[in-house]
Amino acid sequence: MSGEFLSKKRTVQALAELFGTPASDATVAAMTRRAADGLDGFLGVVTDRLAEAEVAGFDETGLRVAGRLAWVHSPAPTATP
Repeated sequence: MSGEFLSKKRTVQALAELFGTPASDATVAAMTRRAADGLDGFLGVVTDRLAEAEVAGFDETGLRVAGRLAWVHSPAPTATP
């Protein structure tokens, strides 16, 4: 749902098609919440490692150059105490 930017309704339809089991919007919402809640420890580790890293690469931004799509990558500078 999140990675493919599907709506809850479309996710319900996909689950029914893939697994042959009906689900509801509320079921999908509850599954998403449980999955997100399980990331707390992981997110703490990632946050700490990013803070300790000399360089941290984040997201890229698309832009058009000579009519073609190009990517700009934006690393974060190291903070000095």
